[in-house]
Amino acid sequence: MRKVLRALFIVLALGFTMAVTAYFIYDLTQFQPNRDRIAALIASASPQEQKPSPEVVGLLRISLGESTAAYAARLLSNELDALPRPYSMLHWHLHGMLWWSLVSLHLSEAEQVTVVLALAPTGHGRHGVANTAKVLYEASLSELSQEQVATIIALTRSPSAADRPERLERSRDWLLQKYRAQVQAH
Repeated sequence: MRKVLRALFIVLALGFTMAVTAYFIYDLTQFQPNRDRIAALIASASPQEQKPSPEVVGLLRISLGESTAAYAARLLSNELDALPRPYSMLHWHLHGMLWWSLVSLHLSEAEQVTVVLALAPTGHGRHGVANTAKVLYEASLSELSQEQVATIIALTRSPSAADRPERLERSRDWLLQKYRAQVQAH
């Protein structure tokens, strides 16, 4: 019985070691080579995307369900064309999970927010909340009303809503309701 338990322990330890080793190899070969490009993307974001107001961050967190890492990972992977083609659905999901964990590990929450604010599509070929503010409202992000900011944040989550005003209005109103309730609770 002891030999079986010992063999099982060795197999589990080897499996764990191999998984951790594979993760670090993936990090070194897939994520780390893109660190300079990621830093450049963050540095090229507008000042309002690099240092957003608490209102923008609060609305974004509500929109994304509190986790910006998964969306930031998807946006970075797309921007950097990091997913080799052709790929299977399993490969796509595995790649997404690995990038999500690596973005969580290597980028601060503020950097993740900047990535989302700078790269998120907002419909009609637009990307980034600062650009969208200029196009839609001819104003900088800091000059917008709470409703206008919520509209742009709603578009980051659902760019196709740009073609459906009633859907966009519902999304904006839901975001504002959740945000205002959260602000009142604190």
